[in-house]
Amino acid sequence: MCQDLIIRDRLFSNTVVALKCLMGDLTSNRGGRPIIFKDRFDSFHVSITEIHLHFFNTLNSSISTNVWLDHELIARWKIVNQLIINHISYSINQITSGFPNIQNRDGQNLLQEKSLIIASFVAYPLLEEITRRISNAWGEDGIITIDTWKKDDPDNPLGAIITNRREPYKMGFPISNLSHKLQIMKQFLNSETIPLINDLDNRLRKSPFQGDPNDVFNPLFDNLTKNRNKLLHGRDFEGHEAIYISLIISLIYSKLSQEEIVKLRKCHERDPTQYSDAIIHFPAPFSYQNLPKYFS
Repeated sequence: MCQDLIIRDRLFSNTVVALKCLMGDLTSNRGGRPIIFKDRFDSFHVSITEIHLHFFNTLNSSISTNVWLDHELIARWKIVNQLIINHISYSINQITSGFPNIQNRDGQNLLQEKSLIIASFVAYPLLEEITRRISNAWGEDGIITIDTWKKDDPDNPLGAIITNRREPYKMGFPISNLSHKLQIMKQFLNSETIPLINDLDNRLRKSPFQGDPNDVFNPLFDNLTKNRNKLLHGRDFEGHEAIYISLIISLIYSKLSQEEIVKLRKCHERDPTQYSDAIIHFPAPFSYQNLPKYFS
């Protein structure tokens, strides 16, 4: 138990760092320019560095089962992460080799180049199933097992589950909207994780341009849903959301509850050496530029 808590606690810190690097809020002093940069890509800001290559390799060696993450879902999550690793590795190789002519690429390299799109085909269903497992609010047939309420309804009972749907869901009705599923799932997370997701959502609504205070993007869950629909409907799609999806799953997986934090402190008090043995290190120092604790 102690070792698992130690690894998850350190993984949480590294996930925050990886997300900040992805949004361009945190830069490595060693890495220079990002390997891949997308400015305002489909309502996301994407800045992939060598830090992410190390992070996803470490993530795949660190995750283990819990109440909502079984061996099947871990296998699917590792596939997403490996496809991300392949894409980043491919980009590094292309830069190093001077971008050889596209006509000389074999089929394997072409698949590697498009590995983020393949990753998204795995990541979106993975996110949706994890959402179902955490909330337990609908079955595998997509039929909702709880009632939901509208935010502005004065008759909302204590602890009501809220969605932004025009009409609330009633038990026995189908639910297919990914944004609504994510809204429901968030309310079933532990009290330490919900503000974290809200903070990330607020940050991702901001302009990617330094000094611009305006909210220019839609909510995180709405943007994930919009881009999933683009993928499923065959529209132009690059797949960088797979990286965000994996990092969001990692946040939910690794963020300790208050009860787990108390247990971790007791573990550390009993044997302080355990903590240092399980630390996951990034390979480079960082420049934090007066950032707050998390995202917004």
